[in-house]
Amino acid sequence: MSETKTGEPQFAMPDDLPEDHLPAPVALIPEQIAAQKEANERDQERRLEWAMILQALSDNSAAVTRAMRQWYPREGDRERHVERS
Repeated sequence: MSETKTGEPQFAMPDDLPEDHLPAPVALIPEQIAAQKEANERDQERRLEWAMILQALSDNSAAVTRAMRQWYPREGDRERHVERS
């Protein structure tokens, strides 16, 4: 059986370095700034689209639940019916 030694990491991770030892950030060029802005806009549009989809799904599930109440008037009737089936 071999045993492994826990040793010190060979290289310091960026989180391990003090802030004064980190290199200065590189300024973005205009093309990178534009690309970043476009990516942020696409992300915002995607989030809005998903929020609309989730709202529609929530509304639909609430409508189905309301419609099913007439067949299962008491709490837990639907679950018992499903188990019995």
